Amino acid sequence: MRILSIIGFLILIGSAMTTACWTETNVQGIALDARRLTPDNFQWVLNRYESDFSRGMNLPAPTCIDRSHLIPVIIRESDAAVTALTVDMSYQRAAGILGRLTRIVAELHTIITDISRLKEPDWRTDYAIFLQQNRSFFRIRWKGEAARPRTAHDFEAMLFESTRRMDRVSSILTETLNRENKTIALYDVRSAPFGVGSIAYSSAVNVLAMTWLYIWDRAGGVQSEDRSAGDVSFRFLGSPVTVAMEYPAERAKEPSSSACLIPSDSACSCSARIRPRVKPWGVCTRPIRDRSA
Repeated sequence: MRILSIIGFLILIGSAMTTACWTETNVQGIALDARRLTPDNFQWVLNRYESDFSRGMNLPAPTCIDRSHLIPVIIRESDAAVTALTVDMSYQRAAGILGRLTRIVAELHTIITDISRLKEPDWRTDYAIFLQQNRSFFRIRWKGEAARPRTAHDFEAMLFESTRRMDRVSSILTETLNRENKTIALYDVRSAPFGVGSIAYSSAVNVLAMTWLYIWDRAGGVQSEDRSAGDVSFRFLGSPVTVAMEYPAERAKEPSSSACLIPSDSACSCSARIRPRVKPWGVCTRPIRDRSA
């Protein structure tokens, strides 16, 4: 029994050595929770090219003590995704870029970027394990599709605001750990370290979903009724995650019953007769042709 416990602990340690402060399980959780906040036609692309998405997500992201250096990388990869969807018409290539963006956005939300500020360097790994063990209690606050960035300026501003938020909570965490100087595992869901982790996770999910929506808009994707009508409980690997929806001042206009919600440049035809109240996101009536190089 003791040997099994040791093996389990080593596996958990190994999963923590991926993105700083995020175990591989939590990176996958960020991706899945963000995906559930996107339109069904966008999710169809990710599901159809799941292996390409996973390959992109498994690529290492650049690490920076100054997280703002990742913003130009995210902008460049977002432009590449739009090009793949529109000019190249390669959904396979686009899925790989969207996966890579997942890893970079997770890195942008790394809470501890400089271990030299900690009394104990091992705290970062311990904290990653703490976040994985307590992820089921995280609360995601989703602002809704209506709050998505519409312009390049809006997109860049959203990323910079996220970096400022992360810098603030990172300082809170570092000060708390150094001041209290105790084992990470002794903290609970009422502690500052937990609160910082919950804020960072929620921000990562929001920024990733907003990044995907920004790309989808630019690629010609048509958004439907705003997804903010009620609370949702996500489940990932058996762990519930509560999502608190923020109601926008005005709900997005519901599309007409004849609206085709598949991108106009897609190789997929659209069933225009399906009423929005039945399936508001549109359906693909035949597979997308693989135009990947």
